Amino acid sequence: MKLLERTPSERSSNQSKEPPGPTEIFINSDLQPNQSEVVLTAGSKFQLGCRGTGLVRMSTNALRVFPVGKLNSSEFVSVNPRHTGTYHCMYTNQSLSHLNTWIHLYVKDTGNPSTVFVTPRSSPTLKEDDDFLFRCLLTDPSVTNLTLQPEDRGKNLPPGMNVTLDPRRGALITNLRMSFKGRYTCSGWKNRQEFRSKPLDLLVAPRLRHPPFLFVHQVEFVRLEGESFTVTCQTRNPSHYYTVIWTHPHIQNLTIRESKLYKNGYLNINSTLTVSAVSRSHSGPYTCTALNKAGDAQATTHLSVLDHPYMMIYFSLQRADTQRLSSDQFGNFSRGLRGATAEPAPISISLEKKQGELIFNVTGSKTDRESSVNISGCRTVEVYEGGDLTITWIMEAYPPIRQHHWMTPEHVTNVGNSSVYERSYTARGYR
Repeated sequence: MKLLERTPSERSSNQSKEPPGPTEIFINSDLQPNQSEVVLTAGSKFQLGCRGTGLVRMSTNALRVFPVGKLNSSEFVSVNPRHTGTYHCMYTNQSLSHLNTWIHLYVKDTGNPSTVFVTPRSSPTLKEDDDFLFRCLLTDPSVTNLTLQPEDRGKNLPPGMNVTLDPRRGALITNLRMSFKGRYTCSGWKNRQEFRSKPLDLLVAPRLRHPPFLFVHQVEFVRLEGESFTVTCQTRNPSHYYTVIWTHPHIQNLTIRESKLYKNGYLNINSTLTVSAVSRSHSGPYTCTALNKAGDAQATTHLSVLDHPYMMIYFSLQRADTQRLSSDQFGNFSRGLRGATAEPAPISISLEKKQGELIFNVTGSKTDRESSVNISGCRTVEVYEGGDLTITWIMEAYPPIRQHHWMTPEHVTNVGNSSVYERSYTARGYR
């Protein structure tokens, strides 16, 4: 095996290797001092170079950058005012950032006063409380007294607007407010003449501090197998940047339709979920979620799918000094549901806790959806004169009850010349 030995010159080169020095910027082969300013004339040609003892790259805040391959080349480039900016020569190794250098170029066009300031061609939409740098770059360093002004010369800056103007960077506006919306220009003076930049359209969107508003009008639904089911989630947000989705624990592909309306500074999205023909697998919670950058809001509605119709009646009595409550059997029904039963049957539906007694329960077969049931019965309650009495009937059914009414005599005279007074009240409602 042959061993290769380094030459004395190679050993000396490795032993004397020095750490890298600062990067260097050249214009037309002339080394430029770090953090210096150079004034060029529009239309002139020059070479711009960036060098170092390692891999280097150049960056700039100029509004027009040089084409790829034009830096560090022997080719001369023609400059215009939009090449104005700060040029950084830096190592690609970020640990050497303390060795980076920069120069600032002013490219002025004395024959075109409109180029004293150069600005971006578009205006961004900003958010409340952000800081914003309006890059109105000065191309002629002899222009002084730089300020930011409203485009309307008869107006002042809005109250609370704080602006710092740097000729190498532009106008920095801190802590944006909604009241800052408007058109602004950078202004400077030379020889008692004012120069203004092209106007900036400053648009400030409200910062989202809260999740979207969200509302589902009904939290419990009941359907029989084969029926359709539709529920709408209403949402509102002060900006267009939010989304609305429906989810179910076991169903992935839901049919959703959206309608949008922008009104009074808010985007309203109504998201409607539809199931054309439900089955038992469609039972369960459906959750609507509205999401923006501030967070999310949710509302859940529950669907119960039944294989048969049903009706239940609950009785609740609140009384003072009740003398007697009869134990009469309630719930004679006729012209009933085919295959109906008056025995209690389990119903897979989410119900609130009942404050009363289940006194009637009838269910039918899944084929008897158009049948009807008539129920009659009575409970007798006797109270002392002057006492208070509250009777509550809770009726729950699906399909919904079409109609109901009470038959109550206003005055009854019992044996022994005692009188019982009865009054009728309008039912407040039923499930």
